[in-house]
Amino acid sequence: MIESLYRFVMKYVYRIKSRQSYSGLPKLEPGYRKEIKNFWKAYRIRPSLYDYRMYKSKGLRNDPRLIPNEVWHGEIEPRLVNFELLPGFQDKNYMDLHIGEEHSPSVIARCISGTILDADFNLRSWPWFENELENAGEIVIKPSLNSGGGRGVQIVEGDAITLNHFEQYKIEYCGDFVVQRRINQHDFFAKFNTTSTNTIRLVSMFLNGDFRVLSAFLRVGAPGSQVDNVSSGGVLVQIDVNAGQLTDKGLDHDLNQVTELSTMENFAGESIPGWSSILSVVQSAHCRLAHFKLINWDITVDSSGVVKIIEYNLIDSSIDWHQVNIGPIFGDSTERILREVLAS
Repeated sequence: MIESLYRFVMKYVYRIKSRQSYSGLPKLEPGYRKEIKNFWKAYRIRPSLYDYRMYKSKGLRNDPRLIPNEVWHGEIEPRLVNFELLPGFQDKNYMDLHIGEEHSPSVIARCISGTILDADFNLRSWPWFENELENAGEIVIKPSLNSGGGRGVQIVEGDAITLNHFEQYKIEYCGDFVVQRRINQHDFFAKFNTTSTNTIRLVSMFLNGDFRVLSAFLRVGAPGSQVDNVSSGGVLVQIDVNAGQLTDKGLDHDLNQVTELSTMENFAGESIPGWSSILSVVQSAHCRLAHFKLINWDITVDSSGVVKIIEYNLIDSSIDWHQVNIGPIFGDSTERILREVLAS
């Protein structure tokens, strides 16, 4: 019931959003429209063509395998999620239990339903919390529920937090938030922008025992920004997932091509440190979350070379950033994956 309602709502929400954003773009030629219609007819889906207009305007070649947002959010993603388990697995206060402490941010404290707990879930009081923060340096405070896209994340000095601040956090985050030590990022990531923790957004699929990485890009924060989100002026640089290297394809918030960064004129060919370890950690973590067949991961590497999963997103992920750069996100496996997913 929940899945069916979600699919219905998301399908029409994204159809409306695409119509509002792309209806002014040039229409597709009749032959391409017919090709798209025939492709999706096999899956009993009749998508609107607004997203195809957008992809065409960004220079992509005609390809009906490109997946429109209304199909991605309304037909594909919901079939890859266990809605009964979703709320619990999305709670960031339990992330390190699911994927292990080694590859999670270091937790100082948790607030669950308004109660202070330490990293090991022992009951604590404000004086203990105040003492822990005194020498913590920069800390990250983020809501543990109903968050994503950097919403509500705050980076502050630990010794600046007072009891009044803490009470305000409880109100702001409805009693559920996590306090973590800020990750000291690897020099490779820091060289793109020192003020933000620059992360890799990686999409993995674990379907019928087959694990694969669909796409990945590096997110670089704007100069002076503490976050790497494109909505705050950041840039996305596509990664060649086979080689573990940056490509020459960068995007801004409006899906416009970016060819250089403020700190680097030519980023193509830069090798991601520990790429094989990143893939191994993600595969292991996805196996622990096997109820969810599609996961978006935010990853970095710390100054000691340890892979850190900052967070994972189990639903409502953006597909445009990937397809504008790499084409159909399922690539040459599109028809097979669609048959498997849409048959469920």
